[in-house]
Amino acid sequence: MTVLSSKRVLEDNHTCDPSAITALTLTHKALTDVSCLSEFKNLERLDLSANNLTSLEGLRSSVNLKWLSVVKNKFQSLKGIEGLTKLTVLNAGKNKRNSMDEIRSLISLRALILNDNEIVTLCPLDQMKELNTLVLSRNRISKIGGSLNKVKSITKLSLSNCQLQSIDSFKSCTELKELRLAHYDIKVADVVLLSSFIMSRMDISGR
Repeated sequence: MTVLSSKRVLEDNHTCDPSAITALTLTHKALTDVSCLSEFKNLERLDLSANNLTSLEGLRSSVNLKWLSVVKNKFQSLKGIEGLTKLTVLNAGKNKRNSMDEIRSLISLRALILNDNEIVTLCPLDQMKELNTLVLSRNRISKIGGSLNKVKSITKLSLSNCQLQSIDSFKSCTELKELRLAHYDIKVADVVLLSSFIMSRMDISGR
């Protein structure tokens, strides 16, 4: 168990003032607890990739965060992130999450990356008026439903290696330019839909 201490963070950044720190990179440190970060009120960018974190409760007070990466940890949920409404980029790929519900309140998101999790269904994203990049590849998603109906700002969408049954729900994404659907069994009806996308200058990629 490795608990991050504010003293160590201050020493590593050569300051004694927590408010002076706006960005931190704390990757590959086997961290299990980062609750001390509540003291760093002006944090805007935080990279916690490749640790052993199971909870983000310690970030509840980090309300000024705009960029957050928690890739390759051990999260089954992101409870504690709900109040970080200034986030514009969230990368929580390569965890063990099976739900997206905690991110519904993050209305300022422009990029949401949740690849390599265990997500089954999408939560409504209609409040995210500026969301342009959504990466959900390698999840267990089988249906999109109405989650994307009002998200007209999306230009890049990745659902490769999921378990999709239909792509009909993409019709409302009128700004799509890049759609990734590797390992999706395209049906006749999908060919018609994809053809209309192509006519609308979109790039289709299987990468």
